[in-house]
Amino acid sequence: MLSAGLLYYIYTGFRSAAKNLDGPYNSALRGTVQVLLGIAAVSVIVINIYLIQSGKSHISKDEVPTAWFQSLNSVFIVAFAPFFAWMWLKMGKNEPSSPTKMALGLLFVGLGFLWIAYGVNNIQPGVKVSMIWLIVLYAIHTSGELCLSPIGLSLVNKLAPLKFASLLMAIWFTANAFGNKLAGSLSALYPENGQTTSFLGYKMSNTYDFFMLFVAMSGVAALLLFLLTRRLQKMMLSTGN
Repeated sequence: MLSAGLLYYIYTGFRSAAKNLDGPYNSALRGTVQVLLGIAAVSVIVINIYLIQSGKSHISKDEVPTAWFQSLNSVFIVAFAPFFAWMWLKMGKNEPSSPTKMALGLLFVGLGFLWIAYGVNNIQPGVKVSMIWLIVLYAIHTSGELCLSPIGLSLVNKLAPLKFASLLMAIWFTANAFGNKLAGSLSALYPENGQTTSFLGYKMSNTYDFFMLFVAMSGVAALLLFLLTRRLQKMMLSTGN
């Protein structure tokens, strides 16, 4: 059933690409999308042929390598991006403004950390939890990324003065670099071996406390951006965009 659903999803994506990317101007993009969808369809079919020949109903593995989880973000981006693009178009005049979308992205980040914090709450050190907690975390955070990252890139390109467009785009990516640096610094606060760490007076003695720090930070950032949304919209309109 899952394979049939995936094939139907790929088929609808193929038809949607042919319809929405019609014309010679979009021929290269249309071809790229259709080739990727074709590869996905062939992969699903090959996997099912393998299962039938081996007499199995599913692929089992005793241990999932940690590196596999690094692919979840890419998988969810490919899976969710068409839905988000369709949703924004479907909303029409009710589509949220760019600042609102970015605030939603920050909110999703907080919800993702709240989810994983709930998953590890009251878990004793050394006890493993189901990998579904991490999978759902990636799904929620990817949804937030699709609300924030492409929207931010588009906004910089739309609002930046023509002669400063490249410079401001570089500043956008520089902000990402600072964010990665901050994430690395905050990860050093992880309370290992029962040690207690602190950040601005907030003490963390277990994994739950550690994740709740990011829930609070993301939630505050989302709230501030929501409150500033109308003012930012007026500033955007004053630039003529």
